[in-house]
Amino acid sequence: MQLPQISNRPGPDCELTVRIKVPTLDRFREDYREQISQGSYFIKSSRSKPEGTRLQMIFVIEEGNSAEVWTWGIVREVLSPAEAAQQGKAPGLRLQLMDITSQRRGQIEQLFATDEAVEAIKQRHSSPPTENSDKAGYVQVARSPRQELLERAKMLIGLVENNADYYQLLDLPRDAPRDAIRQAYRERTRRYHPDQFYRKIPDDLHEELDRAFQKVTEAQRILTNESDRATYDMSIGNYSNPAAQRASMSHVRLQRQFRQAYSSIVESRSPQVQALLEDAQREKTAGSYKLAYSKLKLAQALDPLNPAIKTELKKVKALLPDDEPAEEE
Repeated sequence: MQLPQISNRPGPDCELTVRIKVPTLDRFREDYREQISQGSYFIKSSRSKPEGTRLQMIFVIEEGNSAEVWTWGIVREVLSPAEAAQQGKAPGLRLQLMDITSQRRGQIEQLFATDEAVEAIKQRHSSPPTENSDKAGYVQVARSPRQELLERAKMLIGLVENNADYYQLLDLPRDAPRDAIRQAYRERTRRYHPDQFYRKIPDDLHEELDRAFQKVTEAQRILTNESDRATYDMSIGNYSNPAAQRASMSHVRLQRQFRQAYSSIVESRSPQVQALLEDAQREKTAGSYKLAYSKLKLAQALDPLNPAIKTELKKVKALLPDDEPAEEE
């Protein structure tokens, strides 16, 4: 089968590219419906990446003339091999896909359109004959107006339920100018305003759509206000906006001052912390896990932001007998 080729473009500032080979279109369609269309994807891998890492993903569909689907995402959850073994799952990374907009869904679903039409025709001709079977058969693959409205409403509701950011709600790049934001909002109003769905979709779905459209309106209001947009961009780590860059400088300055003050305080405590860590290691080697845990808690009180102490506390806590519960961290 000859697959249509769709346009692809790389994600911004991705640190790693992952190529995923998919043997058939049916397999990719399954992954798309269960994960990709929902704005999420789980990569099975024993290699870990920090949360917040940006990954470029390329799905290579090997069936027929082959086709590629590009998307990019941010690591939101890491399932280590140890955690996966405890949960009976495969280790890997859960990504939030950042470019699965309505336009992108439409492009990807072009891959399925011809295939699904052919399957519908096959099903029609394989059905038992009827009294009208001597007449020419006709398969209507096009969606009805009501079905189109239902799918349109569910698409916007799905974006909100999957915590799409304001730019995704408006189907815009993160550096979009104000005029483009207003134009995108007008387009969203044309397609999704709840008034045009009144009495055409179920009442409960209409209520969900109304709430979803309120988020679209909120997105437009925030992103067209320079001060509000700068604050919002900082909250999602979007520094393509110059106002967000300027606003973040004071935050960065405060962080630097805090680190300097913290380092000067902890530096004087370093000998005590080191001695407690050594005592804890000796107690752990001797099998006195409760004493080792107590020493580590004292060390943590002196240096609360030390990641090595926190990691060791978790290891020792796991060794404590059930009848000697450790105090909550």
